[in-house]
Amino acid sequence: MIKLQDVANVMEESLSQRPPVKTLWQGGMVLGNNASIVALWSLKIRNLRLN
Repeated sequence: MIKLQDVANVMEESLSQRPPVKTLWQGGMVLGNNASIVALWSLKIRNLRLN
């Protein structure tokens, strides 16, 4: 299975020559991580309510 961190590292290396794009990529990663955390918590809460 491909780890997201490995993909991020490869992307970062390939984008390191273009700082603005790299910054946008990192911003997208942060937003994506926050969104996935929120999604996981909402699922946990939903499961607790069902039980």
